Formats: sequence, structure tokens, C-alpha cells
Amino acid sequence: GSTIPLRMRAASNPGGVGHEWVKARFIDPHEDIDRVFIRARLADNPHVDQSAYLESLNQLDAVTKAQLLDGNWNVMPSGGMFPRDRAEIVDAAPAGLQRIRYWDKAGTESLTADYTVGALIGRANDGLFYVDDVQRARLSALARERLIRQTADLDRQRGATDVWIEQEGGSGGKESAESTVRNLAGHPVYSERATGDKVTRARPFAAQWQAGNVKLVRGAWNREYIDELAAFPLGPHDDQVDASSGALNKLVSLSAAEKKRG
Repeated sequence: GSTIPLRMRAASNPGGVGHEWVKARFIDPHEDIDRVFIRARLADNPHVDQSAYLESLNQLDAVTKAQLLDGNWNVMPSGGMFPRDRAEIVDAAPAGLQRIRYWDKAGTESLTADYTVGALIGRANDGLFYVDDVQRARLSALARERLIRQTADLDRQRGATDVWIEQEGGSGGKESAESTVRNLAGHPVYSERATGDKVTRARPFAAQWQAGNVKLVRGAWNREYIDELAAFPLGPHDDQVDASSGALNKLVSLSAAEKKRG
């Protein structure tokens, strides 16, 4: 008989692994009038020792302090490897690129899990790199394989595109990579075992990014892509960095092999 409407109420701070989901669902503009965000600041809580709390926050880095003190959902940590001011967006990539779609796979739909990411990167004759498209989703294993196949079919319409799969360690990673290769029968598809840590693998990509040699083709994926790269390796996710690093490193190594044969 209660007249109180049934509601779910949640509290959260900016930052952490759920930052992107909470921001997209509650903070960013949306049309669901029943999904309300109410900002709460330190001054709203008279029961907290505010001076002691402020003293603690002053010991934190500027980003974390802005998140916890101001409730700022737009500020994210900067890892320094991929500066935001080097992100140049273009309307289209030039024709005749050598392209690779590189997949960093995950196998769960959990809201806090890693993403499956497929980054399509091409290299032009002048040495510039173009990130042409990024597919990013949390999917079950079956849905993931369906997405990879559909994407490969669409990439074929763009021109010749090799597909590379990052093979995770252990027998499970090997079996997963082999399954994807079978799923892509009819396409030029290869798998490789990733070696070295994520930061080391990302350094060649970061060097080209910092030099202004990486362009992004305009798309709905741009904002989340730049956010992740700018935060790396301090951000909650690194899947787009992994996929992009794999694609660029493979393009460079294939180009070097072709020059050697020539």
C-alpha cells in the first residue's frame, strides 16, 4: 500500500572501471526522463569533517581530486603517451592504402569486462597511418565471432584487407584464435602470439601519434577512442590501444619485409 514509487538509487564517483558506462547512461544527455542524475558535492554533507577531507584530497593528483571534489565526469587521467592535441580527424582516408584489421578479443558480456576491439588501420605511400574504423563491443563468444565475420565481409568491400588475431596465452587462447581463423575461411586471416607488455607494444604506435603521423577517419567511435588513448596506460581500458598497436606494428613489419624482398 505504499505510495512511494519503485526506484533504483545508486551512488558513484567519477573514475574507475565503470566510469564510461555511468557517464554515458546517466551524465551525458539522454531522453529517458526517469533516469536522473543529481550531483552531490562536499558542501552538501554537513556531517563530514570537510577540512580533514579537503586536506586528504589535496594529496591526490589533479585529475583524481577534480573527480572526487568537484564530481567532474569529463576529466580523465592522462598517460602522456597519446596527447589529445595530436588527434587529427579527417573526413576520409586516401585510396590505395595497405590495410590491416587487428582484433583484440574478449569473451564476455559483463559490464565491467574488457572489450572486443577490431581496429582497421591503413598506411599510405607517404608513410602516414589512417585509423579507418574501430569496432568495439562487449559480446558473448558467439556474438563476437559473428561480429568479426560480418566486419571482415564489409572490409572486403573497402579493398584488400588482411585480418590478424591476437592470440592470448595458454591453450585456451590458442584454441580461440584457431576458432576465429576457421570462422574467417575465405579471408586472408592470421593469428599471432603477443609478446612483451602492453606499454612496450604500444610505443611504436605512440611515436607515430606524437609525430602527427596518425589520422582518424571521422566516425562515431572517435571520442571513446581518443579518451582511451589519452588515458593509457592509466585508464580503465586498453583494448583499443592493443588492437591499434597490433595493426600498426604489423603494417610496419610487413612493409619492411616487402622492402627486403624487393
